[in-house]
Amino acid sequence: MRLIIFIILSLITFFISMYYKYYYTKPSEYYSSLYIINASNEVSHIKISTNIKNNEFISQTYVRSAGINDIAVFSSKGEIKEGNIRGEYILSYSMNEVNPVSVVDIDKAELFIRLKARTAFSHNENIKLLYSDNGIHIFDMQRNNNTIMYSSNK
Repeated sequence: MRLIIFIILSLITFFISMYYKYYYTKPSEYYSSLYIINASNEVSHIKISTNIKNNEFISQTYVRSAGINDIAVFSSKGEIKEGNIRGEYILSYSMNEVNPVSVVDIDKAELFIRLKARTAFSHNENIKLLYSDNGIHIFDMQRNNNTIMYSSNK
């Protein structure tokens, strides 16, 4: 009788673990849209699309600004190295520019120049999850006082 109970509990545990593994490892897409207003009241628009599978991610960042002649596109590829129950994560990634653009007004292209500079080397960053519910995720990026809200397709 103990053997039957053990087998039943083992099967239940197996199916539950398979369900959670399937649910949490299926690909997810996250989207964010930001408007950045600098000190001289110039507005830049950023759209971010991130696809995550397991701990690896690919992001596409689209930047529109008065200081550049076209929409700049950056691609980031990396992984979530570590995370904990407090919502603290360590990301490792590298960026590259997919659609090179020209700067037409250097005073209005500050955001683009900062993003372009980030393509020079790989990054390890700490981020903190501040809120997560109903497909909305808010992260403190822990640099430049950036807080970003993502919406999910889940």
